[in-house]
Order: sequence, then C-alpha cells, then structure tokens
Amino acid sequence: MKRKSLTTAVIAGLTGVAGMVGVSNAVNLNPDGLGQVLLYPYYSARGGNDTLISVVNTTADAKSVKVRFLEALNSREVLDFNLYLSAFDVWAAAITVDDDGTGGRLIIGDSSCTVPYFYGAGTFEDENDRFGTVDFLNFAYTGDFADGATGDIERTESGYLEMIEMGVLTDVDFGSATAATHIPTEFGPRPLDCAQLVEAWTTDTTGGSNTYWNPADDGAGDPNFDHDVPAGGLFGGAAIINVEEGVMFSYNAEAIDAFSSSILHTSPGSLEPDLNSGDNTSNVFIGGAVNTQTWPTGVEAVSATVLYNELMNEYVTNPALNAMSEWVVTFPTKRF
Repeated sequence: MKRKSLTTAVIAGLTGVAGMVGVSNAVNLNPDGLGQVLLYPYYSARGGNDTLISVVNTTADAKSVKVRFLEALNSREVLDFNLYLSAFDVWAAAITVDDDGTGGRLIIGDSSCTVPYFYGAGTFEDENDRFGTVDFLNFAYTGDFADGATGDIERTESGYLEMIEMGVLTDVDFGSATAATHIPTEFGPRPLDCAQLVEAWTTDTTGGSNTYWNPADDGAGDPNFDHDVPAGGLFGGAAIINVEEGVMFSYNAEAIDAFSSSILHTSPGSLEPDLNSGDNTSNVFIGGAVNTQTWPTGVEAVSATVLYNELMNEYVTNPALNAMSEWVVTFPTKRF
C-alpha cells in the first residue's frame, strides 16, 4: 500500500466518515495530493539545474487554472498566465536559464491551451516548431515596486510556484470547454481552438462576442461566462535535474482542497486569484481530530493548513563521500 493511501486510511479511522465529510467543506491539506490549489515549493535554474513541472487534471471536466511563479528572495511574482486544461489533461513545462544565463526562463513543449498561448507559434503546421519560451521578469521588485533588495533579474533563477483552479470550464455560453479539448491531429492530440480562448481576453471596444471574457470598454465581457465553481481534482509534481552532476530529485506538489466555493476566473496577468482569494474557514487534523477555525481572511486559512511548530529532517555530511545536504523551506503565504 502506498504511504499516502495508508495515511488517508489512518485518518479516516481516527476521524470517522463524518469527520472526513467535514474536511471537504473547508480549506484543508489533502493527504492524497488532490486539490484546487497546488503549491510547488521549489524551482531552480541555478548552477546547471533545470526544473521540470507538471499538473494533471484527474476529472472529466475542463479546468481554468492560474499559474504563478514567485522568486525565492522576497516572494515577488515573476510570471503568471492562465492555463485551460481539458478533461484528464496533463500539462508540462521546464524552467531553465535564459540565453544570457542571468535569469529564469519557462520552456513549454505542451500544446494545452494557455493565455497567452506559448506553444510554438500557436499553430500545428510544423512539429519542429512546437516549443514556446517566455522569460521571467523582474518588474515586481524594481522601480516603484523595489523592495530594498537587488533588482537583478538573477533573482528569478530560483523560487516556487502555485497553481489555483479558477473554475470548471463549460460550454454553456460560448463553447469554451470544447475549444480547450484535445482532438486527434496528424501530430497527435491537440486542443480544438486555443485561439478562441486567447481572443476571449482580447480588448475589443466594439463589443464583439469573440472577446466574451474581457469586459472591454463597453462592459460586454464577463469572466464568468462558460464557468462553474471550482471542483478540485488537480495534482502535480516537479523534478530538479542537473545533467552534468548526474543528480535528480523530485517531489509532489502540496494540494489544498475546498479552497473556494466561488468562481475565481480572472484575466492573464492579473494578481488575482491568489492565496488570499479563497474561503476563510480551515479544517486541520490535530491529535486525531478535525480542528475547524474561521479566520478574518482566506490566506490565514491557507496558512493554518501548512503551519508547523517545528520541522524535522535527515541530513548527511561526510567529506569522505563528498556528501552534502541542503534544506529548502518555503513560506507560501509570506508575501501577505
């Protein structure tokens, strides 16, 4: 039996069915790794490292997901965009250094819909031109946003990321779920029409229906079109690889479930939703029982689910083996 499955079984035995049902109604850390919010505690493009990331939609529903990267020094955002997953979809990407070797870069070889659309040139005509790249940016800690530390782009080379489900994507108004759904092509499965989802966020003051998510100047668009409330079922993981050193270590993303009972769909580039956008009641297992608390803000409910009084871990330091250990401790709600 897998460790996580065993953990879940033990918790179920301690709390009973009623306790487990209660957990699903408030913000909680899901021991099975499935949730509405995924926290990836570390990425690195330093010292020859690359980081591979993935997210999986385990449900039969299409999903809208906010993807956000934050640098390690002071948790300032370096990139965000919208990801639209079809049913049972997997999206993967890699983080490495840019051409100058001074900052982080995301490489996307996955055709799942994003806005902006990063997959190649946005067409499927040339299989050899399928990779897209986007460099991390330092705008959130320079100029008017300077935080007293260095403004160098080098800060973007390590950090962490979060993925927040904004809602279930539907076909009720404009067929958005179908547009994001993969269909067979000569190059393998590809989404039907990612361009439709890109255009839905395009500014169009004429009020054309193709910009149906963007309120635009006349207020015709609505981000809630073709959306239902988030339902969870996401899991993810990452692997940090150093080919030259022959080193790889991987981890599963921490999953927060029952984060929000409201649609959270926002434009790409928006600072929302964030970890303060969810419900403000948390359920935490303490001493074999479910502890329920209601907090002034949503981010405090998130903090409650990942809060520890102390950390314990193993390490090895042996000069004869050239052995070293590093700890990486991430504070996902620090910036609030």
